[in-house]
Amino acid sequence: MRAVALALAAAAMPAAVLSQPLSAAALPSDTGAAPGLGQLAYIAASGELDLTTISGDGSMTTPQKIGPATAVPAGSTVTIYGPTASAGGAWLAWSEEVKNGDHYSSRIVLRRTSDGQIEKLNASKNDAAPVGFVGQHLVVGTFGKLWVVQAGATQSLKPLASSRKDSTFFGTDQAGVVYERGFAVPGAPERIELMGLNGRSTVLHTFPGSMFKGSHAPLEQGWVDPDGRDVVFEQGDHTDFGGVGPISQAFAISGLHPSRAVQLGHPGKPLPIQRMGSTSFAADTPYSVWALTDERVPTGSVYSDDGDGWRLVASDSLVAAGNLAGDVITQPAKFVDAGVDAPAYNIEPTGNAELHVGGDTFPVALQSSAMVWLD
Repeated sequence: MRAVALALAAAAMPAAVLSQPLSAAALPSDTGAAPGLGQLAYIAASGELDLTTISGDGSMTTPQKIGPATAVPAGSTVTIYGPTASAGGAWLAWSEEVKNGDHYSSRIVLRRTSDGQIEKLNASKNDAAPVGFVGQHLVVGTFGKLWVVQAGATQSLKPLASSRKDSTFFGTDQAGVVYERGFAVPGAPERIELMGLNGRSTVLHTFPGSMFKGSHAPLEQGWVDPDGRDVVFEQGDHTDFGGVGPISQAFAISGLHPSRAVQLGHPGKPLPIQRMGSTSFAADTPYSVWALTDERVPTGSVYSDDGDGWRLVASDSLVAAGNLAGDVITQPAKFVDAGVDAPAYNIEPTGNAELHVGGDTFPVALQSSAMVWLD
């Protein structure tokens, strides 16, 4: 939930006017395809959110449009952000932002996979966005505040935490929400906690203040494996994306119980400077985007670390989505300057996505700025 100078993932696609009706029908079955690996939701080049089934040879069923779910008034645009799925893929959630002139409004959309049933929550009042699912319960949040979506005839938000000032909510696993309390106090320790749906927290790990003395950066970002076995953090500082300061370092802990931190380091040599962009997990292995900062506009590639150091998976790629079975889809893409004062970049696909399965790589006929497996 922390804003960083390097803008990645779902925010990358330009706003688009999308008004055709949604379909709740089952995905069509394509004959002759290899066995399906699972369903994939992705933000397409058009800006819409599509759903397809991916097969083991990279083939896919005809995409079904499932978003936006918000009716778009004439002269307005809608942008979809941050798709996230529950364990097993029973639920999918995302944010939709509608822009009309200088006016913005936002909705959180919750979709039941079995029948396509859509629920929408007004997020504009609280400026909330999906953090992730704890089991089948959607958790949404903003700076210092969390809510759990309450099912019923009318969806509502139940407060989970309202006084976690200066907290960063990294993501969710089967046990709760992984977050950091406090941020960027020079030389102070940084404490990682797990909050259950009862609002109670357990300390998972405390990174010592000695890590953050002098010019050393704080923990900038974190990503949670849905099964809770790993949380990966970046120690870095995206405000210096021009190449000032040391290379980012990655660390991992368990998200289910107090544990020691494992240093994952970074791929390659200390120069040129690299920053960690995003991370997805496949069979408990992190797949991370690492971006080089020695160019006017950064470039990035996907690396994995199975415990034996970082290994290049896909060069010139800026999106990775893994599932529990270990299948991974990466997206060839480039950064495009977002045109704002601070260093910030959008993601622009440069070709079809790639499926990595069983040691083989297959092309997938889609282009996306953000994607998530449902199963």
